[in-house]
Amino acid sequence: MINDIKDVKAPVDLPSAFVWVWVVLAVILVTTAVVFLFLWLKKRPAQKEKTEIPVVLPWDKAYQRLENLRLRKWIEQGYFKPFYIELSDIVRHYLEDRFNIKAPEMTTEEFLSSLKNSPALDNEQQQTLKEFLFTCDMVKFAKHQPTGFDAQKSFDLAKQLIDQTHGI
Repeated sequence: MINDIKDVKAPVDLPSAFVWVWVVLAVILVTTAVVFLFLWLKKRPAQKEKTEIPVVLPWDKAYQRLENLRLRKWIEQGYFKPFYIELSDIVRHYLEDRFNIKAPEMTTEEFLSSLKNSPALDNEQQQTLKEFLFTCDMVKFAKHQPTGFDAQKSFDLAKQLIDQTHGI
């Protein structure tokens, strides 16, 4: 019976080729992970570009605001003062966006005076603008009561100014 018990065997060396298989698999795995990470990061900025807000051209913005004003039906309801305030604001912001003229921050006289030396508007357009702004100021500040026809004429003048200047 004493001869039945055998001593522990010495450790067996693994062949070196077996270790290299594990090393190669680890390198392939890490390389694959790096490539996928690189491709994923490369796609992210492209997705952000697609979600950027498109630039709205000044005349498109002004036309949209004019349409919104028309849909409020303030002329038909006799709300002339808010109508003229909004209409004047649309034209002044359009001219600011289109020609980089700080129109909303100036009085009518200051604004018209600054345009005399500016190539932004020709003489006819300046005269149309002067007539338009004078009418708006009369309603806004002098308590002038226009008719529905007068309000529609002012609306048409605002649209005409935008039509004439958006292609310059």
